[in-house]
Amino acid sequence: MQKKNTTMDFWRFHAIDNGRLAITGELALFVAVLSLTISVLAAYATIIALERAWACDNRKLNNQWALLAALALAIGVWTMHFIGMLALRLPTPIHYDTAITIVSMLPVIFGSFAALKLLANNSPSWQRIQVAALFFTCGVVAMHYCGMEAMTVDAEMTYSPTLLLLSFVITQGLATLAISMGGIAQCLRQQRMAKILAACVAGLAIAGMHYSSMSVVSFYPTIDTATTAAALPPHLVMTDNSTLALVITTISALLIGLLIVSAIFDRRLQSVVIDLQNKSRREQMIVDNLFDGIVVINCNNRIDTFNKAFLKLCQHTGREVDKMQISTLLPALDYHSLLIDSQQSDSRFINKTSRIKLIKKDGSQIFCEATIAPITVNTHILFNASFRDISKREALELQLAHAQKLESIGQLAAGIAHEINTPTQYIASNIAFLKDAFQGCIDSLQHGQTFSSSLSGDDRHYFQQSLNQLKFDFISTEIPQAIEQSLEGLERVSSIVKAMKSFSYPSHGDKHLVDLGEAIATTVTVARNEWRYVADVHLDIASDLPPIDGLRDEINQVLLNMIVNAAHAIEDRYQNNEQKGRIDIVAHFDSEYCYIDIKDDGMGISNEHKKRIFDPFFTTKEVGRGTGQGLSIAYSVINEKHNGAIVVDSHLGKGTTFTIKLPYLQEASQQQEMASSQQHLSQQHLSQQHLSQQHGNQPASTTKAGPS
Repeated sequence: MQKKNTTMDFWRFHAIDNGRLAITGELALFVAVLSLTISVLAAYATIIALERAWACDNRKLNNQWALLAALALAIGVWTMHFIGMLALRLPTPIHYDTAITIVSMLPVIFGSFAALKLLANNSPSWQRIQVAALFFTCGVVAMHYCGMEAMTVDAEMTYSPTLLLLSFVITQGLATLAISMGGIAQCLRQQRMAKILAACVAGLAIAGMHYSSMSVVSFYPTIDTATTAAALPPHLVMTDNSTLALVITTISALLIGLLIVSAIFDRRLQSVVIDLQNKSRREQMIVDNLFDGIVVINCNNRIDTFNKAFLKLCQHTGREVDKMQISTLLPALDYHSLLIDSQQSDSRFINKTSRIKLIKKDGSQIFCEATIAPITVNTHILFNASFRDISKREALELQLAHAQKLESIGQLAAGIAHEINTPTQYIASNIAFLKDAFQGCIDSLQHGQTFSSSLSGDDRHYFQQSLNQLKFDFISTEIPQAIEQSLEGLERVSSIVKAMKSFSYPSHGDKHLVDLGEAIATTVTVARNEWRYVADVHLDIASDLPPIDGLRDEINQVLLNMIVNAAHAIEDRYQNNEQKGRIDIVAHFDSEYCYIDIKDDGMGISNEHKKRIFDPFFTTKEVGRGTGQGLSIAYSVINEKHNGAIVVDSHLGKGTTFTIKLPYLQEASQQQEMASSQQHLSQQHLSQQHLSQQHGNQPASTTKAGPS
């Protein structure tokens, strides 16, 4: 019957008194070589990891490498021990308890870490080596005998007390030898062959610990085991675990090899860092000769470092700029504002390209493109800023934007002419109809007035016949409708003219309060000829949408570009059928930003093109239909000039949504809320007055002037 040893018991030290002979086992040479190989590899990985710990000045990194070295050593020792157990071949089946086998790894991990933590010091003394060897020996011995208890075998296992004590002494000596090899490798860390030789000696010492401890145990057969062994040929009874040993060796070798590779990469990385430090002077020269101006702002709000390009921008000398308050040259910047901005999830300046005004020495002003990023030097947070003069570029962009606006107006001119001409035509027709109809009415009324006092039967009949010929009932119905149509047409003409006037109103680069709801409505009206035949436009604009501080004409241009793009996308999708698409424009806001969502159900944008839609001159439209500048200018207007953002969400074949995000002024929003509240109260007051007049003795009358 199988006997499973799961707990330590001291009966293993008793002698066998029934005359049974000890079982003679065999040692599988191939498996034993595998155990020796893994111990040498683990020793080499440990030496490499210790070398990285010795090279670290940082205590945290030193501890981390010591822990990695301990894990490599523990994995190697445990694997060598387990494979060494598998190398033992007995004439009876051998099994291992999985839980106890895994638990047996813990003692050697703790023992290895305690030993190597002492060795992580750059100059371990002989006393430290002895203490480290003792920690390692205790971990190895505890692991070994815990692993022995994991064995399940049809035999009785006993230990020799004398040999056990002797094996402990041998293990301590071999542990001292193995750890001393680590100290020797430290002294010869630049010589690879010396480290390999030290690893071989340490690996042999580690393997010797296991095989010296195996000499302590003896196996005696039970009656059932002896009968089974006698009945079977020896080559069938002996257990063979070569395959399992090879698998475990491979897995452990991969883990230990990964650590070796990591250590090698870390060493090379440190070498690169040293090279970078040696190149710092050359890099400083490069910074001094950059085209962009560079400054570093310290915690005292002063310019700490600068380059020649920045001096050229501000036209100051180096002595004048050194330790100058940054706000003197750049009023929009100061250290404390940047520090607060760097802690915001949606910052204004940090890691973004911003447009900032710079004051020169002579008092003149230029606009620069600024990129600011925080840097940490000796626990102090500084800000590194780069500046580029964009005055010439903005002048060119203004010319380009003006040219594009003229191009857009030119493209819309034919449609606008059609929009104005159509209502004008039916206004003229209705007026002609009103002229003829009213002339007939006047003649009939005059005839009726002439004979009204002396009507006879025939005259009355004639008068009634005249009214019937006039079709008085029809005229009395159609004349009001004709008047309504005329008024509607005039309103259409007026709204188109007003929209064109508002759309083309120049801002000259100065920001003013912009009513986004009115801007959206105006742009939709101007672009009506682009979308009326291919899509229906639906507006959903928040009634209390706050104004923003912005450039009205440029925002109009952005909205026009996006509405026209949406119409073109819908036309491309529905060009083969009469179905219309849909454009939804939604304007809403939160506590900080206004949002404009322009959604269409057109062709959509592929992922490949989505990455490039904001690039200048990129377009997928045919020649003559697009310049590739619309979205590029939109990005510049919204992101750079208004500190906003444009987000695109598109699915090919389903449609596209552009979301424009613009910051608004809190004070203007509060004033708008107060005005809206006052208007609401005024309307309530007027309603109450109107109700009181309706319920009064004399109702209010309305007088309308007309022809006499």
